[in-house]
Amino acid sequence: MLNIEQWLLTDVEHLHHDFPKMPIVCTHRIPDEEMWMAALEAGASDICPADDVDSVLTSVLRSMALSQSAAA
Repeated sequence: MLNIEQWLLTDVEHLHHDFPKMPIVCTHRIPDEEMWMAALEAGASDICPADDVDSVLTSVLRSMALSQSAAA
């Protein structure tokens, strides 16, 4: 999980490059569609509000399940 208020999208790109199978969920106080698209293009699996722990966990679990089903 990366708070994109404190990290750059280039950091997301580097993480995704170094760990392509790891789900990267970005957070922001008030994510919008433009931010979401930019994060996805950088390699994030999702972007969620920073205070919505349930959404972050759901996104990580969904990304892991998709990754495992693609590997099968």
